[in-house]
Amino acid sequence: MHRHLSALPALFLPTGDMCLVAYGALAVYLHTGVAAVVAAIAVALTLILAFVVTFEMRRVLREQAHAATAHADLLARLVDTQQVISSADFDFEAVLKIVADESLRLTHADAAVVALPDGSELVFRAVAGSAVPFDGMQLERATTISGRAFECGETLVCVDAEQDDRVNLDACRLVGARSIVVVPLLHEGGTVGVLLVYSREPHAFGDQDVNVLSLLGNVVATALVRAEAIQELNSRATTDELTGLLNRGAWYAQLDVALARSRRIAKPISVVVLDVDGLKKLNDSRGHFAGDELLLSMTQVWQDALRPSDVLGRIGGDEFAVILDGASESDARWVVARLALALGVGRSASAGVATWDGAESPEALVQRADEAMYRSKRARGAARAALHL
Repeated sequence: MHRHLSALPALFLPTGDMCLVAYGALAVYLHTGVAAVVAAIAVALTLILAFVVTFEMRRVLREQAHAATAHADLLARLVDTQQVISSADFDFEAVLKIVADESLRLTHADAAVVALPDGSELVFRAVAGSAVPFDGMQLERATTISGRAFECGETLVCVDAEQDDRVNLDACRLVGARSIVVVPLLHEGGTVGVLLVYSREPHAFGDQDVNVLSLLGNVVATALVRAEAIQELNSRATTDELTGLLNRGAWYAQLDVALARSRRIAKPISVVVLDVDGLKKLNDSRGHFAGDELLLSMTQVWQDALRPSDVLGRIGGDEFAVILDGASESDARWVVARLALALGVGRSASAGVATWDGAESPEALVQRADEAMYRSKRARGAARAALHL
C-alpha cells in the first residue's frame, strides 16, 4: 500500500492537517449516525409506550363503562322492583311473593325465601326457585344463621355451609344451601322477618349481591308492615261478602300486579270471565237464598278446580273472573274445560277467554274476555247449552 501511495503525485499525498480534518469528518459522521439510530429507537419506544398506555386506558375505560352500565341496570331493576312492591301494597301475600321472586332474579341465586317469625321459629312464608318444595318450613331461630340475623339485626353471609358453625347443617343439606346471604327486615327499630337467598355452590355470592339484597331489604320491611296493616284494615272492603272471594276492585288490583309481573318476565297471562246461567230466573222463582246457594256451590267447585296461583274473583252479581298467570290462550281453554268437568250437570255458565297482548290496559283485557263470553252466550241461544261448568 505504501508503494501505491508513493506513486501518487505529491499534490495528493495527505498532510498532517489533512489527516486531522479527515478523522474529524469521520468522527462527526459516526457520531451523527449513532445519534440518529438512538433517536429513532427513542421515537419507536415512545410510540410503543404510547400505544400500550392508550390500549390500557381504553381497556380500563371499557371496564368502567361496563361497570357503570351494569350498575345503572341494577339500579333500574331495583327501582322497578320497588314499584312492583308498592303496587301490591294491598295484599300481604302478594308482597311476600314478589319479594321472593325479585330477590331470586336480582341475585341469580338458586333459591330465595322470606321467613317470618312464629314464636321461637322462623317460617318460610314465601319461596322462589329451588326453595318452592319447602314452603312453610320452620327453622329454629336459636340454631340457624337466619335466626342469628333476625336476632342481631345485621346481614350475615355464609360462604360455605360445610365450614360454618353458625348454620344448621342438616337444614342446609336438606334444602341444598351451600352458600347463604341473610338480610334482616328492619322496621322502626325491630326485625319483622328475614330475606335470604342461597345457592348449592360455595362462594356463590359477591359484594354486589349483598348490597342488592341490603338495598331491597330497606324497602321490603316497610312494605310488609304496610301491606299487613292495609290487608287487616281493608279485608272487608276487598272481599265479596257472600262468597269470600276478592271483589271487583281487589281483583282488578291483583290483575295490575300480575300484568306488571308478566311484562317484566315476558310470560303470558290470560283472563277467563264466567257468567252464571239462569241466576236471575232462579232468584225470581225460588228467591235470593236459592240464588246465593247456587253461587256459593259454584265458587267452591271453581276454587277446588283451580291452581293455588290462579286468582278467582266476583266482579259482578252473576259474573266472575279468573287470572291465569303464565297461561297462554290454549292453556286458558284447558282450564275452562277442567272447570266444565268439575261442576257437572245442573249448573252452567258462559265463559270467555282473552290473553294479554302486552300493551292493553287491564280493563281492555277483561272487556275482550267479557265480549267473548257474551258471544258464547248468544251462540247458545235460549238453551244455554254450550258450556256446562
